[in-house]
Amino acid sequence: MTELQTQDPQGNYAVQGTFPSSGDSTATPAYGTGAVEEVQPQSEWDRLWEAVHKNPEDFASWEYLLRTAENEEGGITQDSSETAQGKLRLVYDRFLAKFPLCFGYWKKYADWEQLLDGPETAGEIYERGVVSIRNSVELWTHYCTFKVENFAVDEEGIRALFERGADHVGSDFLSHPFWDKYIEFEDSKANHAGLMKILERIIHIPMHQYARYFERLSTLSVSQPVTSLVTADQYAKLEQEVRFPIRQEGQDATTEPPVLTEEEVHMQIRQKIHTLKSAIYMSTQEAVQKRWVFEAEIKRPYFHVKPLDEPQLINWRRYLDFEEGEGDQDRIYTLYERCLVPCALYEEFWQRYVRFLLSVDNRPQTRAAFLRATTLFVPPTRPSIRLASAAFEEEEGRITEARDIYSNLLRQVPGHLETITKFAYFERRQASVDSALEILNGAEATIPDDDSKAYLEVVRARLLLHTKNADEARQVFNAAAQRYTSSKYFLLSYIQFEAQTIDLKSLTHLQQAWDCVRKSALAPEDKRDLGRRYLDILYETSTLASEINKIELEVDREFMDKAGEASRKRAADAEGAGARPIKQIRASVPAVMPAAVAGMVGSASVYPPQQLVPQAAYNGYAAYPQQGYGAGAYHSAGAGMAGGQGWDYSQHAAAGY
Repeated sequence: MTELQTQDPQGNYAVQGTFPSSGDSTATPAYGTGAVEEVQPQSEWDRLWEAVHKNPEDFASWEYLLRTAENEEGGITQDSSETAQGKLRLVYDRFLAKFPLCFGYWKKYADWEQLLDGPETAGEIYERGVVSIRNSVELWTHYCTFKVENFAVDEEGIRALFERGADHVGSDFLSHPFWDKYIEFEDSKANHAGLMKILERIIHIPMHQYARYFERLSTLSVSQPVTSLVTADQYAKLEQEVRFPIRQEGQDATTEPPVLTEEEVHMQIRQKIHTLKSAIYMSTQEAVQKRWVFEAEIKRPYFHVKPLDEPQLINWRRYLDFEEGEGDQDRIYTLYERCLVPCALYEEFWQRYVRFLLSVDNRPQTRAAFLRATTLFVPPTRPSIRLASAAFEEEEGRITEARDIYSNLLRQVPGHLETITKFAYFERRQASVDSALEILNGAEATIPDDDSKAYLEVVRARLLLHTKNADEARQVFNAAAQRYTSSKYFLLSYIQFEAQTIDLKSLTHLQQAWDCVRKSALAPEDKRDLGRRYLDILYETSTLASEINKIELEVDREFMDKAGEASRKRAADAEGAGARPIKQIRASVPAVMPAAVAGMVGSASVYPPQQLVPQAAYNGYAAYPQQGYGAGAYHSAGAGMAGGQGWDYSQHAAAGY
C-alpha cells in the first residue's frame, strides 16, 4: 500500500489515506526457507509521490505527478475507478494547498470536477480558488464565465458574482477581460441601464484599454435619455446652469436669457455632460500614462517558484513607491496584492505590505498578511517575517500565539541568534526572567561560534541585571571573560556593565574588567579602542589623576603604537606584493558587533543592509531593536540545519534600488 500524505501550513506531513501501489505483492517465505522474495519495480506514481514528499518545493515533480494522476487507467473519465478519481483529487488538493497562487490549476481542477461530478462540485472548486487567490483577473473571469454557462437562469446570482469579482480585481490595470465578460453578460440581457452603470465605473479606472470603454459609453449614450446619463442631483445642477446661465462680465443686466425649448435644454445638457466625460477621459489617460512606465516592465505577473531577476524586483519597488506617493489607498492595496503574486516568495515585499497596512491601522488585514506569509510562502530559513509576526501578536495581547511563533521558529532554525535573543527578551517582558534564562541555556548547544556565544553571555548578564542582581551578572562576565578573550563586543560590554554599576568610592571591579581586556587575545587596535572607552569612564568617575595618567600612557604606548605598527606593516606587505593601496569606504558597522551578525553586512546577495547593527552597542539595555515590524534579518554565522548544511539565504532581497 502507498501512504498518501499531506502537508500542513507548518510543513508537517500527515497520512490522509492509502492507495494500492503497483509495488505491492504477496510476500513469499522468508530467507532461509529456500525461496526468494519477489520485488516489484516502483511505479511512476509511487516514485513521484515520494519525490514531492521528500521535497515539497519541487514544482516540476508536482507537475509530473498531476499528469500521472490525470492519465491513470488510460485517462480519467466518469467511468474511472473511485481509486483513480481519488488520486486525482488528492494530488490537486495537495498541490493547490502548497501552491495556491497557480490560478491555471484551479481552472483545470474545476474542469475535472465538472467532468466527474457536475457543475455544482466544479463551482465549489472555483469558490476555493478565488478565496485562495482573490486578485486573479483570469480566475474571476473563468469563474463568472462558468456561472453564466451553467447557471444562466440565476441572473441575480451571476450579477452578485460579477460584483464580488469587481471588488477584488476591477481596479487591476489589466482587468479588461473581466469587464468585457461583465459587459457581454449585461448586453445579452439587453440591460442598458446596468450596462451604463458598468461603463460609468470603468471610465474612472486607469487600465490598459481604457479608451475603448469611453467610446462604448459615448456610443451608448446617444440612444439613452439624457436624464439617465448622470445622477439626479447632477442633472438638476446642469439643468439650472442651462436654464438660468450666469451673466458674463459686461453683459447688460436687463437682458433676459433666451427661452429654450425642452429639446434645446436637453441638447445643451448633453453637451455639458460630454464636457464632463471628456475631463474624466483626460484624467484617466494621464493616470494610465503615469503607470504605463511600470506596467511595461512587468515581465512575469503570475506566480512561479523560479526567482525574479533584479530588474523585475526593482520595478516592483518603484511601482509601489509611486502608488504610495499617489495616496489612493484602494489602488495601493490593489497593487500590493498584485505584487504579492509574482513576489510571494520574497520576504521584503511581505514586510513592506505589513508596514503599509499598519500605517493605515488595518490590523485585521495585517494579521491576515502575516499568516499568509508565514504559513504559505516565506520559509522559516528567512525568519524576519515570523519575528515581526510574533511582535505584532504580542502587541495585540495574544501572548500564547506570540510564544508559539518564537518556539516553533527556534525549532526550525536552531542557533538563529536574533530569534534566541528576541525570544528571551519576550519572556522578560512577560515578567519571567527565569524562562528567558532557560531559553539561553537551551540554545547554547546550537550556537557553534564563540562570538555568538559571547554575545549571549552579555544577554544573560543583562537579564540578571534586570532583576537587580548585579553580583550574579558580574559572575557571568567574570566567568565568560576567561573563555571569550577575542570578542571585542563582549569585553566592551563588560566594561560598560561595570561603568553602569560602579561605586564611585571603588574602581576595583572596573579595573578587573580592564585587566581582562589587557590580557585578552584582541588585536592592538581593538585594545586601543576599548582603552579609549575605559579612559572616558575614568574621566567621568575617577578622582585619581595618577590612575588616569597611568592608563592613558599604557593605551598610547602599548596599544596605539602597536596598532600603528600593525597598520604600517599591512600597508608595506600590500605594496611588497605589488598591490596598490586602495582607499575604501568603510561600512557603517561598529567594531563591537558580534561576528555572527557583522559577517552579513554588505552582502546584498544574502540580506539587505537594513537595521543589521546592534542599536545598543555603546548604550541602552537591549542589544537588538525590540520594536517595529520591519526589523532586519540576523543569523548566526555558521549555524546550520540538519546535516551541517547552512540555511538557504541565496534568495536576493535587496532593500533599495
